[in-house]
Amino acid sequence: MGFNLGYLIVAGVSLLIAFLGISCQIFAVIPHYGGLNTTSISILIPFNILLFFLCWNYYLTCTTDPGMIPQNWEPKLEGEEVTVIEVKKKNNEPRYCRTCNAFKPPRAHHCSSCERCVLKMDHHCPWVNSCVGHHNYGYFIRFLFFVDVTCGICLYLLCVRAYEIYDDSVHFRYWYKPYPSTFELIILLLATCADGLVLILVGFLSGQQFWSMCVNTTTIEGWENEKIDEMVSKGRIDKEKVQFPYHLGAMKNIKQVLGDDPKWWLWPAPAPGNGINYPVAEGLSK
Repeated sequence: MGFNLGYLIVAGVSLLIAFLGISCQIFAVIPHYGGLNTTSISILIPFNILLFFLCWNYYLTCTTDPGMIPQNWEPKLEGEEVTVIEVKKKNNEPRYCRTCNAFKPPRAHHCSSCERCVLKMDHHCPWVNSCVGHHNYGYFIRFLFFVDVTCGICLYLLCVRAYEIYDDSVHFRYWYKPYPSTFELIILLLATCADGLVLILVGFLSGQQFWSMCVNTTTIEGWENEKIDEMVSKGRIDKEKVQFPYHLGAMKNIKQVLGDDPKWWLWPAPAPGNGINYPVAEGLSK
């Protein structure tokens, strides 16, 4: 059995989450508010709740199978409700994976890293050592959301502590109060830089993924739509004959990922649907 770099990456991400979460509390919140008291605890409790949901959704994203095609699945099975069939552009035959020797349901694609087809494949993510597909996409979206919120709060708290140290130095308050240790200053610097970098990088990814969710496209479908738009602009295909079938409107699109009840969108619930049949926009034929 060969070495899997993905496990090492997941371990590294987990350590980074732990480092940022713990360092923010120990070296920013607690010293800034003078220890564990009512004020600091009122900040630490909600912060740790956010951190818990971040870790929970990361775990679920990593461990939930993104979506395996049922064995011997074929399009238009008798008794199965089919909303749409995707066909090859050359011969109008249902899509077939020659690597897996199996038909591909709508929105499924073959992942060379996972060495199999994945239902509603969005992309292969090395940071979770898995594909992001139908069954773990909702967890991935929630994970990104909690990273954005938690890192934003963490960066604010770290900056508040850093400014306090600077302000105390400028006004010579360390004549009568202990100066932070070199170790504390190094941790604050590392945590602030790492947190800011994570917030920027994940923020860009979040923006792309949240937009994709609102228009109900996967990353792969987004690339395909860009190619179609390019061909339309060059006059190679008629725009009237091209319509993305899965765009149902922003609210319905989000419900396709996070569930029907907005009150529970942030709760890590399993993905709606079976990953094979998807509703299409009104007016489109099956």
